[in-house]
Amino acid sequence: MDQGLNSADMIEKAFKQNGQEGRNEAQLQQLETDQLQDMISGIVYLRKRTDVDLQRMAIIGHSFGGSLALLVAEHEPFLKAVVVFSGAGYSWNLSPRLRIRLIDAVKNIKAPILFIHAQNDYSTTPGYELDSILNGLNKPHELKIYSKFGNTADEGHNMIFRSTNTWEEDVFKFLKDNLRS
Repeated sequence: MDQGLNSADMIEKAFKQNGQEGRNEAQLQQLETDQLQDMISGIVYLRKRTDVDLQRMAIIGHSFGGSLALLVAEHEPFLKAVVVFSGAGYSWNLSPRLRIRLIDAVKNIKAPILFIHAQNDYSTTPGYELDSILNGLNKPHELKIYSKFGNTADEGHNMIFRSTNTWEEDVFKFLKDNLRS
């Protein structure tokens, strides 16, 4: 690992050096190693605390973090809910290996999952495809595709930050329904 570079910088460097294939490889490597282990270490720490209600633990992620949330939930079966904002919205159509990895992950997740996209996200395909897979497995989940937000794919992708009033009621209801004591 390059010292001093965060995941986004490493992925960008890989893209500049090796194009889209290099970016895809670096992204998947970060998702499956350093970032995943950091998240799991944080969850292990939380599980040891007496002031944490283990029956009310959820994970939420956006974009790269949404993909990471799915991989974490695959490894942490005690999580009670997963919320994914624009997960793989940018990368889904560009990285076949990431698609396969996320499909495998959702098959193994025990917790209910909420997928969220704006219509003008880079791609809503990850939400629709993962929804279809979970429907076939009869696993608890929801898919919310909100109206177009803003004028660009970037604005739609980042709806989580730019329009909390769009999604907050649905997310808090999902968490309330799945994080009961």
